[in-house]
Amino acid sequence: MSENLFTQEEIHLILLEAESAYYHSTYFWNIAFKKTSVLNVSKESGLILAQGNKSTGYVHIYERHSLVSRIPYWIHSEQLDNQSKFPLFLAPVGYITIASQIFNKVSKNIIKNKRPEIFDLYIGFCTHPDKTEFEYTLLTYKGTGLIHSFFLSDSKKPFNKKKVLNLAQGWSYGHHDYMNCIQTMNIPYRDANEISRFIVIIRHYEVLKLEKWYIQMNSDKGDPIVTIFIKEMIQRGKVDLSTKSFQVDFSDITWVEKIIKKIIVNEFVLPEKS
Repeated sequence: MSENLFTQEEIHLILLEAESAYYHSTYFWNIAFKKTSVLNVSKESGLILAQGNKSTGYVHIYERHSLVSRIPYWIHSEQLDNQSKFPLFLAPVGYITIASQIFNKVSKNIIKNKRPEIFDLYIGFCTHPDKTEFEYTLLTYKGTGLIHSFFLSDSKKPFNKKKVLNLAQGWSYGHHDYMNCIQTMNIPYRDANEISRFIVIIRHYEVLKLEKWYIQMNSDKGDPIVTIFIKEMIQRGKVDLSTKSFQVDFSDITWVEKIIKKIIVNEFVLPEKS
């Protein structure tokens, strides 16, 4: 996909709009959808966050680096990129507050700036509200405070889940069979063509107080081939489907992904029946 940055005309319009006192409030967030819409302005640093698109601005930052974004980025349609993620508590309204900590002459980095004709680059350490400190990178349009991109550049990617598979984990979905008292949750793992190659299935049998985990393997067209039982555990407490979905989406289930990886390389051994 070709890059669609702000044009010089759009930058001029955004800078003029950002001068309005309407935007200069610490916790203000403008609800807008146009590419050139101003969302937030820092009255302390002068940074400006505009709506943008997949290539630049807020949309670019949120889709790539928000922990709640599940949009995959593929390198040459073969390798899944592991974009650095913000902590879950860093909401979009807080992006400018954190970024303002490195929008200064001390953090400006000329040596590592690969596109100095377009952007100014800032790299430095930012402190979160919980007092933790991490390295961030900020790119602004040259000679302005208009944000192109902002992300956590700590090499350890502390808020990322460990990458195990070259498949993108999608949002969980499920249903509740009230007649048979069974909750079913599905977690899809998709390839670069958006085809679900594996689906992790979690079934909670409410009467038996049991939770069983399965892995459904699909063909390269997404058709089911086989479903494999992998785990069973006692589930005494009652958990509603929406809560379970949230827990699954933001918990570490790399243990399941390691099993999927073994299936892919034909190293998985079926568990013995008790």
